[in-house]
Amino acid sequence: MTRDDIDQKIFLDEIQKQEDQQIVEGIAHMANVVDAHNDYFSEFGIKKFYDMMETAIKDGREVIDGQHDRIAKDNTVINHYISDGKSPSSLTGKVYPKTCHIVAIKVHDKDEWEKWKTKKYNAFSWDFKARVIKRKAVISFAKQVFTKTSADDGHEHHAWLFYDNDGNFVKGYTSPELDSNGILHNHMIKNVTNTRENSHGKHRVL
Repeated sequence: MTRDDIDQKIFLDEIQKQEDQQIVEGIAHMANVVDAHNDYFSEFGIKKFYDMMETAIKDGREVIDGQHDRIAKDNTVINHYISDGKSPSSLTGKVYPKTCHIVAIKVHDKDEWEKWKTKKYNAFSWDFKARVIKRKAVISFAKQVFTKTSADDGHEHHAWLFYDNDGNFVKGYTSPELDSNGILHNHMIKNVTNTRENSHGKHRVL
């Protein structure tokens, strides 16, 4: 799953604004979702970052900037947690999807609050420095994968994905199926998560 046009709404529409208290709550990241930089975190990674953020808050080292400008703004983290997909937020009552890192901040500055209201700020995002450690591993994988797509426009497809000897995605295509207008069609697969869009729409690869 990627942050494509469909999944992007998860990050933008889930932002909850409380006008009277100037509180913003929303998803900072979700496990196993590819972000705009083609990175993703496992559930273990989400938990690790939660622990790091918890330590920073306790030590008074958390910094909330705007659009990664590295300039601290007058905001305070008032809550953060990993959602279980069932329990509602204590602030907004919203139930978030499982394994999301939820962050809520108090926006003290009126100008900063205006940026949230006008959607100049419209999502949370992590920003941190990482050290890359190279490791060698032996990995076995299938060069051909048979799966299916999401059900959109009242139909879904079977899907075939092909990989090279290094595990890189090469190509993919779907089975021909009838759309909502009864037109037989199929899709080429542009990456391991999405079909190419055509006149019949597009699908996510599951």
